[in-house]
Amino acid sequence: MTIDTSVKDGKLVYQKGLPIKTGFSQRQWAKMLKDYNPSRNSRQMTRTEYACRNLFLIQRLVESGYEIAEAWEAVCDDSRKIGHYRNSDNPKNDFEPTGSREVCGFCDLGNACKFLAEDPWEEAGDFWAAGGYYYYNSYNYPVADFDHFFDVDFATMMVLSCLRLISSTDHCNFQERDGICFAGSIFKIYRKKNAKMEIKNNKLIIIPKIEKYIEYMLAILIKLPRTEKFSIGTEIKTSMYEMLKHILFANKIDKRKRLEIYNIVDSNI
Repeated sequence: MTIDTSVKDGKLVYQKGLPIKTGFSQRQWAKMLKDYNPSRNSRQMTRTEYACRNLFLIQRLVESGYEIAEAWEAVCDDSRKIGHYRNSDNPKNDFEPTGSREVCGFCDLGNACKFLAEDPWEEAGDFWAAGGYYYYNSYNYPVADFDHFFDVDFATMMVLSCLRLISSTDHCNFQERDGICFAGSIFKIYRKKNAKMEIKNNKLIIIPKIEKYIEYMLAILIKLPRTEKFSIGTEIKTSMYEMLKHILFANKIDKRKRLEIYNIVDSNI
C-alpha cells in the first residue's frame, strides 16, 4: 500500500489517520528520506520511478475492472475518481489525513503534490513536483502530471515527497527503463484480456483494438516533454507499429502458423 508522509515524535512515519507533513524544501526532503531507513537505502523517489508506480496503478485499475483507456485517463488525464481534488466527490477543501481514498492499494492520490528527485541521467540539480493537490481541478493536475522546479530550497505547504526503499533482493534499475516497457506492459494487460484472438468477418478482432490503442498512445506521446518526445516517444511509436505489422501479417497466414507470429509480438513487448 502507498501512503503519504507524516511526522510522529519528530520522525517520518507512514501510518493511516495522521495529518500529512508539508512545508519542507526539496533539499530538506531529500535528506530526511535518505535518513529515514539507511539500512534499506531509503531515498527520494525519482521521476521515472514515479512513472513506473503510475503504470502499476494503471495495471491494478485494469485488474479491478477498468477498461485500459479508462484506467489511463484516470491516472494521466483526469484523476477526479481516484484522487482528492476540488472537483472530486466529497472534497474537504483541506488536506485529508494519511491513508485516505484508497484505490487498489494506493492512498492519498491528489491531496498534496509530491516532490521527486531527478533521474540520474538528468544531473541538472533541479527537481520535479507531481500529482496536484486538493485545491486544483483533477483535469488540470492529474496524478501523472509533472512540473519542473529549479530552486531546491523552495518550501511550500502544498507539497510533500515520495519515499523509495530498496531491499537486498531489489535488482530493478529504473535508469535502464524507458517508455517501451511502459507501453509494453500496458499491451501485455490488453493481450491477456484478449488472448483468444477472436475473428469476426475474417478479421482478427484485436486489429481495430490495437489501432485504437495506437491512436490513443499517440495522443499521450504529444504530451511528453520535448526532450523525451523524440527519444522515448520515437521508440514507443516504432514498437507499436512493429506490433501492428506482425498482427496484420498473422491475419493473412494460415491459422496453424499464427502462434509463431504471436510469440514474436510477445518477445518484442
